Amino acid sequence: INPTLFFQESAESQRRIIAHELLHCHTDGVWEAIRIYCNGQEGAEASLFERYFKQQGEWMVDSLATAIAKHLPLPEQEAITT
Repeated sequence: INPTLFFQESAESQRRIIAHELLHCHTDGVWEAIRIYCNGQEGAEASLFERYFKQQGEWMVDSLATAIAKHLPLPEQEAITT
């Protein structure tokens, strides 16, 4: 996300975005393994599978971030300068 746009978001939205990005730390290894596997395969099926897996993974991370974010503290808005 663009930092300027991030700081224009509400504190609740910033918290959800932070949760989303932190969840990627736990999922990127799986996505990288799929990417490596698909790059070694030939044909449209491998490309389609990789795109589908990535899309589903983003939806999963987004859903988890929405559920988890409410349990995290809100970013301090006073400390943020743009």
